[in-house]
Amino acid sequence: MEFIYLHGFASGPSSYKSSYFCTKIESEYHWKSYSPNLNQPDFLKLTISAQLAHLQNEFTGNSYIVMGSSLGAFVALMAAQQKTIPITALILLAPAFEIVERKTKLMGDEQYRNWQKTNQLEVFHHYHQKQMTLSFDLMRDAEKHQFKPEAITVPILLFHGKQDDVVDYRLSQKYLDNYPQVEAYYPESDHLLIDQLDLIWEKSKDFINRIS
Repeated sequence: MEFIYLHGFASGPSSYKSSYFCTKIESEYHWKSYSPNLNQPDFLKLTISAQLAHLQNEFTGNSYIVMGSSLGAFVALMAAQQKTIPITALILLAPAFEIVERKTKLMGDEQYRNWQKTNQLEVFHHYHQKQMTLSFDLMRDAEKHQFKPEAITVPILLFHGKQDDVVDYRLSQKYLDNYPQVEAYYPESDHLLIDQLDLIWEKSKDFINRIS
């Protein structure tokens, strides 16, 4: 068994959560852990399709437990749905459902159409700590990746904060709560879940011990 951590939007491979969970996994289970760069092919031209292709090219082992945060969690779901890599189980932190719908609502119709027209949006990249340009390719490509929960059969451990103002926790309830393979927790926390990492790790250990 090996472990993959997938970082979120405008983040990077050595984020705090990535380092935290990869270190825990290596110490507890002595597995290889990976945190790939999901700014694929680069941040400007970022797409979910390119992220999935990167995973397929990079990971050719027999079995992976995949943890993802926000957009990384949604990519993990798509990888399981499309069988991009062999996944044994998923651990999801605030998965970024309904990417296009949320972005349209957040930006407003006029700003969203302007992004589509100019193909440029300035975004603060937390990993690089600077403003970077994002093309509209992410939105065009996201339309191709519709989540189909019935297509996923692997066990899922889900955490989504009730105070999340980026991705409403009720989206996770909408898409995942009705499936028996999903074990869900909705703590009083925000999108980052930083104050819940110890709880997430303890629940993740129990989950991994049951399924591995």
